[in-house]
Amino acid sequence: MQMEEVMDKIIINIHSLVDLITNSSTELFVLDTDKSLKVIKEILQDCIVLHNKASKTNYSFTDIFDEPYIGSGTVALSEWSDYYKSKIDKGIIIKGAGGNSIPYWMFDFIESVFGYRTEKFHLG
Repeated sequence: MQMEEVMDKIIINIHSLVDLITNSSTELFVLDTDKSLKVIKEILQDCIVLHNKASKTNYSFTDIFDEPYIGSGTVALSEWSDYYKSKIDKGIIIKGAGGNSIPYWMFDFIESVFGYRTEKFHLG
């Protein structure tokens, strides 16, 4: 049987609307304030520029991130306080611009560049 014939015969029975939910979560990072907010944003922007050159993509900062700010990790996670606790009370908060907006290559970059003073939380 050829692939086209097989594809014509695949039927997926949906049990409920819950079966159609897609992953629309993002990440939130809490960084220690050993670097300034301006420096953190510049480093993230530089990473995006290099990635765009290497991968021939066209990400902008706002495609990936909300505006970073200095705040409490506990407050930033207040909607998810049943699941997460931040060890950093005052830090730089970096959150994705929307569902699935922070790409995996950026996760690795943030964690490797900012190191052990970085907390990562999966939201949603």
